[in-house]
Amino acid sequence: MLINNIKKQIIIAMRSGDPVERDILRLVVGESQTQNKFDDDSVYRVIKKLIESNKQTAQKFTERDGAEALEQVNKLCQENGVLYELLPSTLSAQEIKKRLVDSSSTILFEIGEAKSNGQATGLAMKFLKQAGCNVDGSDVSNVVKELRDGQV
Repeated sequence: MLINNIKKQIIIAMRSGDPVERDILRLVVGESQTQNKFDDDSVYRVIKKLIESNKQTAQKFTERDGAEALEQVNKLCQENGVLYELLPSTLSAQEIKKRLVDSSSTILFEIGEAKSNGQATGLAMKFLKQAGCNVDGSDVSNVVKELRDGQV
């Protein structure tokens, strides 16, 4: 399980004296414990939520001047680097488009005939998941929009 690997990484970070990695990993474990959900998908959701939170906080700090603001932004970027390493790799937008376009199924027709971009994205997500692809939903949504707008 992912949570067990994270706990092992905390110990390694403690031994190596990396407080940023140690603290962000502890936060992931703490958030997972708060939700009482330790399955990998739930932990991935916690990680993604923390990444987004760090991005928003970093954006606010970039609007300020001074060494302290810069230090905070650097720390948040370091934390996100640790968090991104925990996430499984996903297909790029180009790889998603290639999979959809090169497929021998009727997925392109179904995407084109869907009533909305949301429905088309759902069809594409289902197709890609069944093919065993790990994808980011926003990337799939953007590719589907391009396909439906005829930008292929």
